[in-house]
Amino acid sequence: MSPCNALVEGNRRVGYLCSSGPTKVLKVETVPGRWCFACRTRADIEWTLTGSVEPSYYEPTWRARCVNCGQVNGDVGFGRERDGGD
Repeated sequence: MSPCNALVEGNRRVGYLCSSGPTKVLKVETVPGRWCFACRTRADIEWTLTGSVEPSYYEPTWRARCVNCGQVNGDVGFGRERDGGD
């Protein structure tokens, strides 16, 4: 079975949504006292590393979530975005 599913709008195929298969949480780290721009307070930021269960072309990805408000990447200021090095 293909890891890609067709995206259909009406009766037209508009693209594909591809996945590397099931994922799992590989590591969780908590960084205390970071500023969250969403809830405007100092809060713990929970970093979660998620990766594919099976061998995959895609690398594992990190995600930062505020423990107070649940906002993802809330520690990144307005007008900025997180790149691979942050």
